[in-house]
Amino acid sequence: MKTSRAQRPAVELVALLFGALCADLSAKSSAVALPLLALSATGSAAATGVAAGAVGLPILLSPWWAPKARQWLTTGPRLALVMLCYAACTALLPVLDLLSALSAPTLFLSGLLIGGCAALVSPGRDAMLADIGDAIGPGKAASALTWRELISRSTMIIGPGLGALAVAAGLLHQMLFIESAALLLSAALALPVRRTNRPSRSEAASGARRPGTRESAAAVKKQASPEKSQSAGQLLASFRGRPKIVRGLIIRGTACLIWFAFVLGMAIEGYRQGNPGVLYAFGVTGYGLGSVVGIPVVRALAGRLPLLKVAGSGWALNGLAWILMAWLLSPWGFGVGGLLSGFGAALGFVSVTREITNTSSGPDRRTLLAVQSVVVESGGALGLLIGGPLIALCGVGPMLFATGALLLAVAILAAALPIRPDAPAQSTQTRQTHRVSRYGA
Repeated sequence: MKTSRAQRPAVELVALLFGALCADLSAKSSAVALPLLALSATGSAAATGVAAGAVGLPILLSPWWAPKARQWLTTGPRLALVMLCYAACTALLPVLDLLSALSAPTLFLSGLLIGGCAALVSPGRDAMLADIGDAIGPGKAASALTWRELISRSTMIIGPGLGALAVAAGLLHQMLFIESAALLLSAALALPVRRTNRPSRSEAASGARRPGTRESAAAVKKQASPEKSQSAGQLLASFRGRPKIVRGLIIRGTACLIWFAFVLGMAIEGYRQGNPGVLYAFGVTGYGLGSVVGIPVVRALAGRLPLLKVAGSGWALNGLAWILMAWLLSPWGFGVGGLLSGFGAALGFVSVTREITNTSSGPDRRTLLAVQSVVVESGGALGLLIGGPLIALCGVGPMLFATGALLLAVAILAAALPIRPDAPAQSTQTRQTHRVSRYGA
């Protein structure tokens, strides 16, 4: 049976979300394999975060090299091409280890290649999902990205447990090959998606403009060729007049920077206790479950409570949870701490993503999501790069305590400090889009 024109955007949305589910589940399952592979190959705890840390360098530099490529990713075949490269780079790591060629330099090089692909795939797919949501109807863009976040966090419930079982069975290489195969499947599911930066059906029928926007011939021309107007400076300039989003991303960037204390800490401590993968499975499963519970809470609070109050409170709880885990270096300690941490983090990251989605559209939304991706991915990867040596120097418990206290302080300050009254407001557009978002959700 052929898909009707009206049904096609919904089918494309489901295909992209299912592809993301496959890729995320395999990535969460194999995430513990990489530090353990590095630890067994090099014998050094300091090398555990080299590959993951190197991923962040291309992402950090992406405002200078990736804007045109990101604006180019408006069709499924183009996204599939980048994901094909992503799959090949992921398979490179186990191949190098099988050839006894895995070392700190090759880990770093592999991370650079993976990071180059990740810098394009993550924001490109999110923008594509939001554009398809726009084509379905008003408010559906925010709902599409919320489902994307929910899928990502849900895989944390199942993935780490599968990873722990695979580690116990000695299947480190196979886990990474499975991740590569899942990326290939995700690429195949993206192939049928047509050009996505199109107006919604209601807008196309009425010719209406989005609330709060002004159009001119020059603006239309600029939107028609966004890749010609993007630069590194404009990526940052897009956040002017959005102080709440800026502060939210400051807290989120801090949380991503210190993420290493959680994931590397569990992998290293489990290895030292003679149970590799067990602590990681408890902690990340708890984190995923907490995130899944937290996402509907944010949806219920959207538009009812101030963004910074929700985001700051969530990440403050995240910091407190890490302090708790510092004193309880056990499976249940990481499980309960991960549960609280995931719930708090969900309050933060979903609030910021919804604010970005609800106050932007088209090329501007792609730019904002790209900057958010740079903050998240590069911050996390930079932390992983320096985290191994720091944990080797200080120990898992002290590092969890210090990073939890840092996140708690940043969250409280960013949420409590007053916003300058002369900051440009977005009241008209924000009020209208929040109303649509609650209806669309």
